[in-house]
Order: sequence, then C-alpha cells, then structure tokens
Amino acid sequence: MMGWYAVALMIEDFSTAKSTTPLSKIPLQFLVYVFDSADLCDTVPQFVDPTPKDGTFINVPLYEIHFMQIVVYIENANKENVVIDTVSPLGFLKSEVAELNNRPYHFYVNISWEPKTEQLGDNIFCFEAATASEVPNMFCPDNVYDSPGYVHFNVSATDKEGAVYITCDHLTGSLFNVTTLVSCVTTDTTGNRATCSFIVIIDKIAPVINCTIPQITSIIPLVYYSQPIAVDDLSEPTVDCFPVSGSRFAIGSTKVVCTARDDANNTASCSFAVNVSSEVPNIFCPDDHLYDSPGYVHFNVSATDKEGAVDITCDHLTGSLFNDTTPVTCVAIDTTGNRATCIFIVTIDKKDPLINCSMDQVTSIIPLVNYIQPIAFDDLSEPTVDCFPVSGSNFAVGDTTVACTARDHVNNTANCSFVVNVLNFACPEDHAYNTSSYVYFDVIGTDEVGVDITCDHLSGSLFDDTTLVSCVVTDTFNNNATCNFQVIIDTELPVIVCQEDEIISTEPYVKYTKPTATDNYSSNPTVSCHPESGSVFPIGDTPVVCTAVDEVNNDASCSFLVTVEK
Repeated sequence: MMGWYAVALMIEDFSTAKSTTPLSKIPLQFLVYVFDSADLCDTVPQFVDPTPKDGTFINVPLYEIHFMQIVVYIENANKENVVIDTVSPLGFLKSEVAELNNRPYHFYVNISWEPKTEQLGDNIFCFEAATASEVPNMFCPDNVYDSPGYVHFNVSATDKEGAVYITCDHLTGSLFNVTTLVSCVTTDTTGNRATCSFIVIIDKIAPVINCTIPQITSIIPLVYYSQPIAVDDLSEPTVDCFPVSGSRFAIGSTKVVCTARDDANNTASCSFAVNVSSEVPNIFCPDDHLYDSPGYVHFNVSATDKEGAVDITCDHLTGSLFNDTTPVTCVAIDTTGNRATCIFIVTIDKKDPLINCSMDQVTSIIPLVNYIQPIAFDDLSEPTVDCFPVSGSNFAVGDTTVACTARDHVNNTANCSFVVNVLNFACPEDHAYNTSSYVYFDVIGTDEVGVDITCDHLSGSLFDDTTLVSCVVTDTFNNNATCNFQVIIDTELPVIVCQEDEIISTEPYVKYTKPTATDNYSSNPTVSCHPESGSVFPIGDTPVVCTAVDEVNNDASCSFLVTVEK
C-alpha cells in the first residue's frame, strides 16, 4: 500500500547477553513514505573481491595502518547514484565512491585505519551498498520573525527532471497569530520527494533595555559612552542610540535616547543625559610624521579656547631626535583648568617593503602580454608597485626581463623580476614520401615551460595517404594559435616522353633535345639521359635512356636510338 507509515523503535542496551533488565533505553521514531515508481528495483548490489567476506576476522597490530578496498557491482549504475555506507570504530577513513578502470559498473571506496591503544580488542566494522535516486533540491526560508498578521514567505525547489510540485501545510500570505511550524513537501515527475520546514515566530513581546545610569558628566564635548544592553526572549535585538557615542555634545545637558529592536520590529526605549560641564580648549596636533631614518623632527601643536590663554605641553619637544617610532602626546590646559589632549605618531620606517614575483617565467605565443603584477607588503604603509615593461606591452620575440619595484611611503624600496618569453613557434615544412611512412616532426618553439601543444596526428604516426596535420598551441595565458603542414604520400610516377624513336647522324658528335617530364606533385621533375647530349657516339646504333625523378624519388624512363652512319 502506498502512503506514509510511522515506525517506532526502542533501543536498549544490557550489561550481559543474558540480562533482561536494560541499562538504558532510547526511543527512535521516523516516517516511511511508499510511492509508485517507474524505476526498476531488481538490480541488487553484489560485493566482489577484494571486499572482505561477511564475518571475516582481521588482525590489525596497534599503531599500524591497515588498508582495505570495498568493491560492489551494480548493473547499469553510475557513481553519482551509488552509496557505500559504513559503520566503523573511531579513526576509520573512507574515500569518495569511484568506478574501477576497465571494469564497468564496479564501484569502490578505499578504507584505512590505524588502531589506538584504547581500541585494543574486538572492533566491529559494517558496510552496505545501495543505489539512490536523486530527489529534488528544496529551499525553505530561515525562520520568519513577525507580529500577528498575514505573513508572506517563499519556498522553492529545483529538479533535473524539470517540473516540481510544492505544497505547504500553511500558504504564504496566511494569517498567523501564534508561533507556527510550517512544513513543505516537493515532488518531482518521477515521484521523488523532499521536505523542509521553518518556523514563523510571532513575537508579541518587546525587548527589555536598561540605561544603567541616569547621567554622564564630561568636561570635554567629545563623549564616548557604553551602549545599553538589551535582551529579548526570541532574538538578539539591535540597539541604536542618538546622539551616538563619540559625538561632540553641546555645553549643558543632552538627552540620549536608545532604542532596542527585535527581529519582529518590537521596540523598547530608555534614555540618559550627557552633561558637558564647561568648554575645553580645542587642541590641534599635526598629522603623523613618517621618515625613513632617525632624525631631528620639528612639529607644531596649537590650541584655542574661549577663555583666552592656553598652556600646551608635549612629552617630546619639537626639534627632538627620534630614533624609533614614537607616539607624541600633547595636553592643552585653559585658565579654568579644562584639559584637552591630542596624540600624533612620529614613525621611523627603516624596513624595506617585501615584494614577491611569484613566477620565474611567463610564456606567451602573442606579443601583447598581460601579466599579474606582483603583490608587495609593508609593516607601516601600503606600498606602490611599478613594473617595466608594463603589463599590456608588446614584447619582443624571445626573453624579456620584467623588473618590478615596491616603494613605501618613505621611499624604501625592494625589487624582484621575472622573464616574459614570447615564442616564435612554427609548424615544420611539408613532409613528402613515396610510400606509407612513420613520420616524426617537431613544432618549433613549443618546448618552453607553460606551453601546451596538441596536434590531430601524433609525431611518429603512420601516414598512408596525403594528410593535413593541424596543431594548436596554448600558452600560460590560455592564448591559442594554430598552424598546419602536410604529410604528402606520393606514389604516382612522373610521366616522361621521348619525342623521337631514332636520331640518325653522319657525325659522331651528336646533340639531341632532352625529353620533358611532368608529375602530379613535383612541378619540375629532374630529367637525366645517358649517354648525354653532345657526347661522341660510336658508329652504329646506341640506345639513349632518359630517366625522370620527382621530389620523392619516384622515377620513370623512356629511350631512343642514336645511329651514326659511315
């Protein structure tokens, strides 16, 4: 029967095998959903060698690593839906499921274990294999905080099969008066189901905030105070105060109002007063001073006050010798005793920045090279980095050194360099042969670091016919370039024609016109005759043989007679 079934178990443990009184009990409840599916369930996983047999005892010495492999055969399965579950003692390590090479539908995990002293004795290791159909991916929102009312939320799902159907036990936009668990179910076209749930928390109770002191008194207008703490029964409320801590307050009393807000926008407030008793002097320190070596440092500190005269003292005098980084504190005191303080730092930066050219060489097959500029660090400032030639330059073919300099705020410098190698790569010239051949070739300039070449025919391949070989070169920056060449298998002989069958002469010194030859591949086959034209021929008949040879040494011949009469 299809539908939902509830299963309830009680897990009990006993002190001995014969004991009838459990030491402890743990209840376990879960739901099982039975549905109709078009998928077949008659493919049973089968464990095969070298998987340990059921009930096998394995002796493992302490502190020695034991390895085993669990292999399962599941017909027509793939590793994405194969599950090999294990129940093991502490310390067992299991790899991801993978498929054995050259053994279709054989899947495995590797197991390793190094037993410790506390594991001395019998340890039980269990494993099982199964196929898992893929359920939809379902996405419920985080818990929703709100006040009583109509609450809107969004639940979504995706599935490889396409359409999914989503139902929730409460619709978005429903009226929620109390905190409610919302459960949602999605079903795909093959009946696979996924569930998720979230809580709509109806928070009617405002947070509690406490301003612990009614008043803060200060003799300076720049007042920092501790922000009140707020608590809430369901969420961590935020607290905002105005004027904010660190503000400049007016002379007299200023009310600070602090508001706590929980995740459902319930609020609570409290307040306190900031009382600035009188106006302190305004003191002005210079910006921090930065130097690259010890020296005598001059600076100017000033102050103003409504009461008139102000006395300024600093713990280091202007013109003092500074050997190390030093904070300088200055105090201004007016005629009524109000005080104001400012601080600046004299920084003596003796350390060079650090710069690292992470690569010794970058290789490109095009001259326009964009490289990643090195990163520099400094303990006191953010150094600038300049490289030459700059990234994006056109580099010459061959090696070019790029020098990079890091410079901090006081001109301490550090350098590093790397090489940009622009390849001048090329395919070989066409290869020609007069018979099927194993052909070896090299693409010029592709033996550099960071360069990858692939050709549609490997060097050393057997070529039976004329073939175009295409090669693609890829450099460090994933630039691609292509070159081609031909392997020509020419088995066709040249054609040579002797125009005359016989030449008759009364003189022994005979000149004749050399025959012409044509060829399907060579534009101008070489022709040689013997005896040569212009030779001295004996009286009588002399055969002349002429041979045409093309560029791959295919040859053809013809002949005629030279007759010298008395």
